[in-house]
Amino acid sequence: MICGSIYAGDVQLSMGKDRDTFFIGDRIPLHYSLEIPRNTEHYVSDAREWMQDAEVLDQRISIGRKRGARVLFWKLEVTAFDTGYIHIPSMPLVLKHQTGLQDTVYTPETRIYIRTVLDTDAAPVAINPPLPLTLMRWWQYLISGLLLITAIWLLWYGIKYRTKNKAEISILLSPYEKALHALALLESEQYHMSGQWKAFYLELTRIVRSFYEDIYFIHLQELTTSELLPVMNLYLPEEEHCELASLFQFADLVKFAKGVASEEQCKSHMDIIKRRIKEKENAYNETRSMD
Repeated sequence: MICGSIYAGDVQLSMGKDRDTFFIGDRIPLHYSLEIPRNTEHYVSDAREWMQDAEVLDQRISIGRKRGARVLFWKLEVTAFDTGYIHIPSMPLVLKHQTGLQDTVYTPETRIYIRTVLDTDAAPVAINPPLPLTLMRWWQYLISGLLLITAIWLLWYGIKYRTKNKAEISILLSPYEKALHALALLESEQYHMSGQWKAFYLELTRIVRSFYEDIYFIHLQELTTSELLPVMNLYLPEEEHCELASLFQFADLVKFAKGVASEEQCKSHMDIIKRRIKEKENAYNETRSMD
């Protein structure tokens, strides 16, 4: 605790736990307190105008009571980014009485030592000499060799499998083959034979949307049925559009209204889509042959 006695009273300064040593970037608390008489106005200067060695982060003023006396509290937080001693100057506090008299009280000045993060005064940490390297035993060489062979085999297998998958995928180049392949996979799931109508129509409508997206280069997956049908009306003949509308409306009943389908209806709708895909493919091939 650092005290400075003057005419109007004692200004007391405390710094947290009465520390006088801080590190670079620490928030240094400076708490000034002064007992003031009643009916006294106080004027506190801006600490930033007085601090030259430190940066003021925060400053607050409040009035309270301590042991029955009226006390003025001035709390500052400062910081410094250079090592060495910093000077906390004496700063004025002005008290104005009702009688018109005015007193100027000065805070005590002090010095604070700022250290670096690495304390050069601390004893160096003992460093043990490095341990000598030991050669592996025969069984360690054996395990290392097996692991190396396994890693090489996995790398070779991964490259071969990836190349094989790319070759398989490259076969399905056209949107027609892609859609027919997806329908074949759907049929192999046998949803329509086990009464899983919702799963069947979810996948069937997804395949239809994807097919028309691929051939017309439009986005359909995010559209509802009421939004999709007007879009498709711009691209499809009336008969094909009617078939598609009937399929999607029936699918919505199954998917969202717990409607019940049958194995025959599922096969009929799948046949309609297959037929439309093959018609589109034939028309595309005829156009290419004419070119």
